[in-house]
Amino acid sequence: MSKKNGAYKKCSVCGKKYYTVASRVKKSKWCSSECWNKRRVLNDCQNCGEPIISYHGKKYCSKKCAQKDMVGVKSPRWKDGKSLERNRARLSVFLKSWKKEVKARDNYTCQHCGSKKELHAHHIMEWAKDESKRFDVDNGTTLCIDCHGKVHNRNFRKLS
Repeated sequence: MSKKNGAYKKCSVCGKKYYTVASRVKKSKWCSSECWNKRRVLNDCQNCGEPIISYHGKKYCSKKCAQKDMVGVKSPRWKDGKSLERNRARLSVFLKSWKKEVKARDNYTCQHCGSKKELHAHHIMEWAKDESKRFDVDNGTTLCIDCHGKVHNRNFRKLS
């Protein structure tokens, strides 16, 4: 058998020179199945220290271990540690009362288009930015669902 159109390459694991056929020249990286099995490097899990097979940038030995490590400040969704407090305030009686007062003051009418359907109470100064104005009626305005979506660049109809 002649070795035409193929190429000699260097194994990425053991460094041995090997021949590969023309159709595999671009993709071939290993000289044997033994080297293919050794292609992954063992590392230690960032959370528990157990050995892992590291490929595609993985840092943990399992999904469960990754989730345990991504809590609090390490969480990709971490804001400022006050989210639980804000969530409690959003469910409070004070917010329900604030919404009613804002809508009543604006005569149950959207302040942008004049609609009287599907009304929302909108905070002028954002909820998360200024705690002192969260329940201040002067910091609110009545908007219909469409105008409220335009203000926030979102479609609130998809959320309902």
